[in-house]
Amino acid sequence: MAEEKLFQKLMNDNVSGSGYVLDRAMDELRAYARGHSGIAAAELFTSLDILFQRFPHFALLFHFINEIKSAFAGDEKINPDELSGFLTMYENRYSDARNMASRRFLSQVNVKGKTVLLHSNSSAVFDLFRLMAERNLFPGVWQTVSSPAGEGIVQAEKLAGLGFKVNLFHEDAISLFVRKIDFAVFGADIIPDNSFINKTGTYPLCLMMQRFNKPVYLLAEERKRIREKSVGNEMLHTLVSEEPKPYNELYTNPVPGVKVHNYYFEQTPLSLVKKVFTEADD
Repeated sequence: MAEEKLFQKLMNDNVSGSGYVLDRAMDELRAYARGHSGIAAAELFTSLDILFQRFPHFALLFHFINEIKSAFAGDEKINPDELSGFLTMYENRYSDARNMASRRFLSQVNVKGKTVLLHSNSSAVFDLFRLMAERNLFPGVWQTVSSPAGEGIVQAEKLAGLGFKVNLFHEDAISLFVRKIDFAVFGADIIPDNSFINKTGTYPLCLMMQRFNKPVYLLAEERKRIREKSVGNEMLHTLVSEEPKPYNELYTNPVPGVKVHNYYFEQTPLSLVKKVFTEADD
């Protein structure tokens, strides 16, 4: 089945944030629609389900898949023009969300002459810094490596490309640099009722910032807020749980008696966050 080829490159991506993953998935669907006269709905939905299983913590992807399934529910075949139209409609509906969140952030947080802690690789955070560069605002950046996949290196390079001076360090060394940092800005893959899911290392970074009375801000979209009452306990558990990642990213050939635990995501209490900035008004 041709549909099985959908998202194959994306399935191997372990350094991108949820916004980038969704954008790439939509681009693949656009290209797929252009090359087909009719699309089997069941096979397309299966491909989308497989993609969700690969990125179960990405609320943007979860929201998109629910919307596309709802739009074409009951269809055996999907007209490519109708699929393209849906993608355009969906993109237009949310195209300015990250930018609005960034503008709200800059209207309330003074970044001039400050230093900012960043962790992992977030499209929302990158959009914030792109907006700052456009406004000629260049705070100092302390970017974590974000092990084991090193997503922070990817973000550091992108921010340097915008003209920011970036200090790259391993998140385990935060105690050496926390006094140099004014505040932290983190993205989020999903925001359940009283917590948020982000790259492992976020929780200890938040605790260290709290210890030194440094504020932590969260930058996200409203689509990332997922409530148990709206999705149910079983789906929420799926969204916040994680299967172990390949052990050899941490230890290539573990000796007998050593069990390796490798996870990419963790849940952090929202009580450690000073403010969550989204496109919505407070």
